[in-house]
Parts: sequence; C-alpha cells; structure tokens
Amino acid sequence: MFNCGLKDVGAMGYKFTWHRGRNEVGRIEERLDRALCSTEWIELFPDAIVENNASGPTIKQFRFSNVWLAKKKCVEVVDSAWSSNPVRNIADKLVGVKEALMYWGCKQGPNFKNRIEGLRKQMSSLQQFTDNSRLMEYNNLFQEYQDLLKEEETY
Repeated sequence: MFNCGLKDVGAMGYKFTWHRGRNEVGRIEERLDRALCSTEWIELFPDAIVENNASGPTIKQFRFSNVWLAKKKCVEVVDSAWSSNPVRNIADKLVGVKEALMYWGCKQGPNFKNRIEGLRKQMSSLQQFTDNSRLMEYNNLFQEYQDLLKEEETY
C-alpha cells in the first residue's frame, strides 16, 4: 500500500465493518474495509469524506448467492434497482440494489426439497395429457426442474 503511494483515508461512522458473535461476551469486531487514495487525489478532492454506512451490528446481513448469477431475473432486479432513481448517489444506489436483491433473493431461498417435490407433482399431473399446450407446459416445468437440480448442486 505504501509502496504504491496510497494512503488510508479512514472513514466516518461506525468504525468496525465486520463482526463475529451475537452478544457482548466473546464478540469480535474488526475494520476490514479500507478507502485508499493517492496524495494527488486528496489534493484534487480535499473535502471528500468516506462514510461507513454500517451503524454497528445488524440482525439481518445481506449475502449474495452465486446461484443467482445463473438466473436472468437477477440481472433484471439489479438493473431495475440501479436505474430506479438516476439522481441518487452511488452509495444510495448500492443500498437500493441490496434491498431489491434481498427481497427477490428471499423468494429464491434454498428450500430445494419442497420446490423439487412441487415440480415433480406438477409434472406428474401433466403426464396423462397429450395436447400441445399441456405438453409445452410439461416441457417448461421439466426445464425448471432441471435448472433447480443444477442450482441445488451449485448451492
């Protein structure tokens, strides 16, 4: 960091960005995130402030699931949240994306057993029919079933 001529500019707000443990006894808190910049950058932006949005321990943490990357809807959720208010600053946009992904992601939860069983029942009920619309519906469900099995394997 110093060899590259970068400085840690610090941050305002709650000083820790990571914690382990839920209660006071044995709780560990550390500052993991850093904001680095050059002396030239500081001279260009002398009034710049880095603000840590964390306000201390939170109950529900956001965790991005790599499984979501395989879903087309994930990109739509991010795009929609990002462009919902073009005037907002980047920090606000990131919070909006996080909230949208949390809302969407909770519906994508890893309840694989029930979701797989539900698709099997739906496909089973359609197997007795031979008309094109139900055959197409069965094929769509089968594709969703295959995707869900891959997702479960990835998870």
